[in-house]
Amino acid sequence: MQLTGAHYRLYQLIFERFIASQMAPAVLEKAVVKLSLGSLTSEVEAVIGVVKEGFTLVSRPRLEAWVSREVGKEYRVQLSGVKTFKGSLTQLYRSGDLVMLMKKKNIGRPSTYAKVLEANMRHGYVIETKKAKFIVPTSLGMRVYDILTSSPFAPLLSEEASRVLEEGLDKIEQGDLKASEFVVSVKEEITQRLKEAGFALNLGGP
Repeated sequence: MQLTGAHYRLYQLIFERFIASQMAPAVLEKAVVKLSLGSLTSEVEAVIGVVKEGFTLVSRPRLEAWVSREVGKEYRVQLSGVKTFKGSLTQLYRSGDLVMLMKKKNIGRPSTYAKVLEANMRHGYVIETKKAKFIVPTSLGMRVYDILTSSPFAPLLSEEASRVLEEGLDKIEQGDLKASEFVVSVKEEITQRLKEAGFALNLGGP
């Protein structure tokens, strides 16, 4: 496989996020801005300063210099135009967001995060939008997801199953769990799901 600029940028992002996750916490100064347009109101949280450096030395936050520290200050803006666009009520993620989400949920390893995203793109399950760089599922990806999550094997493909598998491998590596015991438990789970699906399979001894 030939690496493209997108691959290098993704690996660089993963590397920076990983390094930042190992650094000390930072203290950020934030402000809440209330936006009003007619009867519509919304609140936006903006980072306006860094009080104490930490992971911010590697992953710099975007500072909104236009936001005043003065409490209650009002801004009056002039409407210059109206644009319409198609949006999504579902929260969308970028590559970096998904990496942090996988790390938070203890799914996969730092060495596999990029491979997971790349594999899903290669198989056509997701695409990356050109401008906003959001990762969006395709119709194929949604169909595959629906099929898998509605099958008797759905519990074996869940986030929880991946997490349990990762934790089991960690315990084996640390000497807290015998590999044979872990294999037996996995085999029993698979056998049970096969029975529920109407299959009979002899997986042999541990």
